[in-house]
Amino acid sequence: MHGQAVGAGHAYDNPFVSMINVKARRVTHWRDHLDPVAVFRAVGRPDPDCWTASSRRPGVPKARLAVAAQAFLR
Repeated sequence: MHGQAVGAGHAYDNPFVSMINVKARRVTHWRDHLDPVAVFRAVGRPDPDCWTASSRRPGVPKARLAVAAQAFLR
């Protein structure tokens, strides 16, 4: 995914993968995985290192951080 963050105007470049489950020709589950740190850098968040896997709170799945990161691009 490539683009520009609307608020900060920084470039955004983030590879991602979509995992799609299909059963009986219908999508039953869809999950996108991306690098949330790239999102925070694009929107000009200070200290993006606070979002790395080594420093996040125990028990908070990385996918949940990705969902939070997507909200900044809307």
